Amino acid sequence: MGERRLFARRIAGRVALSLTSMALVLLVAEFALRKSGGERIVCPSWASEAARLRQEGLPAFPFFNPQLSFDTDLLTPLPDVLTVEGWEAGRFIVYQADENGFKNPPGRYRGGQRLGLFVVGDSFAAARSVELEDAWYHRLGVETGLAAYSAGVGGNGPLQSLAVYERYGVPRRPHFLIWEFYANDFLDVVRTSELCNPHLNQRVPEELREHPLCDDFSTRARIGSHEELKARWLASVPPGPPRRPALRLQEWIEGIAEKRKAVRGYEDYVDRFEVDEAEREIAFLALERALELAHGSGTRMVLTYFPNPRRLFGDDFQASREDNPRRLLLAEFARSRGIAFLDLTDALAVGDPYGHFFWRECLGDHGHLNELGNRVAAEAIASFLKEDPGLSSELAVAVRGSGGASGADRAVPVP
Repeated sequence: MGERRLFARRIAGRVALSLTSMALVLLVAEFALRKSGGERIVCPSWASEAARLRQEGLPAFPFFNPQLSFDTDLLTPLPDVLTVEGWEAGRFIVYQADENGFKNPPGRYRGGQRLGLFVVGDSFAAARSVELEDAWYHRLGVETGLAAYSAGVGGNGPLQSLAVYERYGVPRRPHFLIWEFYANDFLDVVRTSELCNPHLNQRVPEELREHPLCDDFSTRARIGSHEELKARWLASVPPGPPRRPALRLQEWIEGIAEKRKAVRGYEDYVDRFEVDEAEREIAFLALERALELAHGSGTRMVLTYFPNPRRLFGDDFQASREDNPRRLLLAEFARSRGIAFLDLTDALAVGDPYGHFFWRECLGDHGHLNELGNRVAAEAIASFLKEDPGLSSELAVAVRGSGGASGADRAVPVP
């Protein structure tokens, strides 16, 4: 009996020692997190940051693309508001959206002026997670001497980019249309329900609109104005400061779980190389219509391919160069239509051993371009415009027409 008690005491002592050691490790981890500021390792919510700024008296709103959540003909984020985006840089990017809702210098679009460079596309076209002065399109304007205007919207696919160009680009008759096409844009016609949206799919053949996602689209709330969009978000903001767990260690663990979930969700679609026939047909319909509109307004269209950073390094880089059907399909389409085509795959991989041109703090190694990556992209596109025989003469004419002004200074009056 005594031996059993002694054995039980030994076991209890070992268990107590183990629990004490674990508690000590947790306490040290909690102390370290509090000492370092205790920030979560996943991207904090733009909405939470906007709500926090509003409590400090700043009339901020988070960036959002209304086409992704509502039945609406609104094509842009909220105009003329303080807008919160980013965090990939370890900080939020807060900027004043212009009169259309895009990230540009104030007044660039106003005044019936002809623009030198008009950019459409998704979050890469909008230079997500960098300040305006570091955005590749702003740098491109400075490099070329032309006024650059970005109408990029995070989440846009080909049909949305076409609609944005029709509404905002064509009236300004830009010298160049720079269409940024990211690696996932073929998939976005389905992923973002573009083919289901009656405000976007007028040119999509009827048989291609029959998709399971379209049943869900019919349940979306109808939004008719940006003011209504503002009111909906403001009504959703909880009173008081955002809740944080009492323990920073709990917050850190929750951050790991959220990050893994986000990465898995991203990998599910952006890593797929294949492009099905419907995705290709719809994307090319949008590009063909943009080409028609560009010809009609005296605009030269330039199609630029921004690669998936997850495919730029090691064995994946060779596959991205040689076996990537998205890239090859775009190149062949552009060649067959006489569209100038620039593939940034090489430019964003050369001299970049593992993602030095991309943010990595949020979703691992497939973030948006950082300041250095934006500079590399701008230099590559500027060189393409200056050196391509079919573009350089048009660039020279456009610059002479602008009086040699810097793209950061002024736009070109419509003749």
